[in-house]
Amino acid sequence: MSKYEKSAVFDFILVIVLFIFMGVVVFMKVDNSIYKTRDERSLEDFSTSWHTDKGKEVSLEDVGEKAQRNTLGELEINLYHTFPAYLVSDTILNFRTKNIKFQVSIGDKIIYNFMPDDQQVLSRGNGSTFHRIDIKTDDAGKEIGLKIFPIYKDRSSRITSMYLGRTWDYFGKVLDENFWSFQFSIITILIGVILVTISFLSKLDSGHNERNRMLGVFTVCMGLWVMCETLMPQFMFGHSSQFNEINHLLLIFMPYFFISYVYQDLEYSRDYILKISFVLTVIELILISGLSIMGVMDSHESLFIVHIGIAITILLILLAIYDNVTYCKKNKIKGHTVTLVVTLGVFLISIIWDMISYYKSYSIRDGGSLMRTAILIGVVILAVDSLCKLFEGIKETELSNKVFEIKYKDSLTGLANRNAYELKEKEIQKKLDKGEIDELLICKFDMNDLRKINDNYGHSYGDRHIIKCAEIINQSFGKSGYTFRVDCDEFAVFVIGDGVEYIYERGILRLKELEREFNRTPNLLAPLHIGYGHVIYNSDTFGTVEKAVSGADKKMYECKDMIKKGAIV
Repeated sequence: MSKYEKSAVFDFILVIVLFIFMGVVVFMKVDNSIYKTRDERSLEDFSTSWHTDKGKEVSLEDVGEKAQRNTLGELEINLYHTFPAYLVSDTILNFRTKNIKFQVSIGDKIIYNFMPDDQQVLSRGNGSTFHRIDIKTDDAGKEIGLKIFPIYKDRSSRITSMYLGRTWDYFGKVLDENFWSFQFSIITILIGVILVTISFLSKLDSGHNERNRMLGVFTVCMGLWVMCETLMPQFMFGHSSQFNEINHLLLIFMPYFFISYVYQDLEYSRDYILKISFVLTVIELILISGLSIMGVMDSHESLFIVHIGIAITILLILLAIYDNVTYCKKNKIKGHTVTLVVTLGVFLISIIWDMISYYKSYSIRDGGSLMRTAILIGVVILAVDSLCKLFEGIKETELSNKVFEIKYKDSLTGLANRNAYELKEKEIQKKLDKGEIDELLICKFDMNDLRKINDNYGHSYGDRHIIKCAEIINQSFGKSGYTFRVDCDEFAVFVIGDGVEYIYERGILRLKELEREFNRTPNLLAPLHIGYGHVIYNSDTFGTVEKAVSGADKKMYECKDMIKKGAIV
């Protein structure tokens, strides 16, 4: 690992540590001030001992499974509890619901009604929502009733974390349970934003930038998904149904973003892998949306489709890695799949854990600390690897630019050299053969009396004249054509496009003006005279660009002879 790569790794780690400690500082600041005013001991667990009207005890987390169809065909269950007889002051009933509608009553009076009727695009569920209900001292010893309408007949419809006590104390409890996971999600999003920003600011080739961009997009999406899983956005802003909808969309799109990153990252990738993933994502979106709109099943009930898509994506990635390793071995290329394999393993463990817990136990799934930690570790590994490759790309670009300058740039004048000229000549010939060029003008230039200047005043003075000659030609034609130094004091210009004759005439006028201006320089030992000649390419006349160049050469030498004879040209 080079010093640049080590610096990138250390800098990145310190940035992450900085954000973590910033969060700790903020957290401790709250804890040392008003945060100490909360006291979880004031909270009384009110989630047990709920029963039906027949006295059968039912867990609030099982209301989805225990509910029965009413006369309207809706899932419904009624549960009852009794407030403690020792309520000495007004209090709050705090709890979280997921995918249910309900009414709360004390006696015959409905005191709280949560019956949202807004239908989302993909889901009938409203996700997780936090509630607070004012309970008066007069309600002590009274019976409270919950009339619950679960949206799904499974444990995804439930009530959890029900406590009597101050909302501020309840907030502190929720914060304690989710603070670090929520902060990790913020860090993950920041990492993604940094990668996307780098991809737009970097001057590397499109492959490097596209890889960083897709990794950044994937990381932001992953961070947003983890953030929603912590329930903190729902707790702070409400809008649970919208967050629920966003979560489903992220699950559909994230596999494609990741496989797109893998496609860009590997040394060898087959196009069909990316195409299959794209088509798969579109099919998932259309299928899940269509099933939801038709009322067959919503995004929660059709989540198995997303899981199938994730499984197919994992198989595609494994196939892509296998193809890449085989290709690198065959062509004796050093591959860089170790980081990707390690990260994929971390993701795979977390995905399998999430799926098993999803189908087996929703309560484990909501904890999700292992899954979120694994996701963060994987993203950090990929981000560090991406930054290392970024620095490698910068170094390769710098080296490539240096090699290019040595091979194609004239060291004395700064113009493109003969190698570049021959390359351009071949390129123009190919475009002419394909009919991609309308007009082509070729102009040749040569400086008069360079040998006399070198013999009389030295080669350094002659070099000054060559540099000035190149400067004049470039100022006259550089913006409208391609300028080259093809020999010691010989130069060439290609002008391509419409109106080449006008461009040439305007350029020659500018050249003569600059030449006269230089020759008026005080104490000038030898004047500068530039011979020139041009032809407009015609396939019938010349046949090839090389023959046209010879025609321009001939006219240039005629011009030089006239200058030597003292003629005004």
